[in-house]
Amino acid sequence: MAPVVGLILLIPSILNAQDWREELRADLVVLRDGKMVIEEYSIERISLPGYAPAEYQVKLYMEAPQDGTISRDFFVAFSAYYGITILQTMLAADYNVTAAEFLAAYESEDLDAPIGTPDLEISIVMTGEGVQVEIRNTLTNEVSRSTETWEPDR
Repeated sequence: MAPVVGLILLIPSILNAQDWREELRADLVVLRDGKMVIEEYSIERISLPGYAPAEYQVKLYMEAPQDGTISRDFFVAFSAYYGITILQTMLAADYNVTAAEFLAAYESEDLDAPIGTPDLEISIVMTGEGVQVEIRNTLTNEVSRSTETWEPDR
């Protein structure tokens, strides 16, 4: 009887492993209207001692031309690194704590689709000329936008 109980207890971890396999096989980049697109949704939670807990639903949208101007590998690497860095830097700005303290209190949960309207929308658009990052706070309707060329001297 003990082996059967052990097998039953393993079923949730086996199912989770299968979910990860499916996720690993899924394309991160979607080709749409001549563009490479990554669109992700998440819930970001911050629970720091001395501060009220915070929770934000976030939409992260990234696009670049599909024509080879920007390689798919660069697009994925740039988007992943800067998307996370921008989000964490923006959320950490309101706290007077070290980066290590912030990251220890920070949790992110991926969503398959938005739940209503995301609180924050981060959009990264790349072209052969440069990159534009736009952050929209849908709660306050504030928009922050930065545009940079790939050439540092321009």
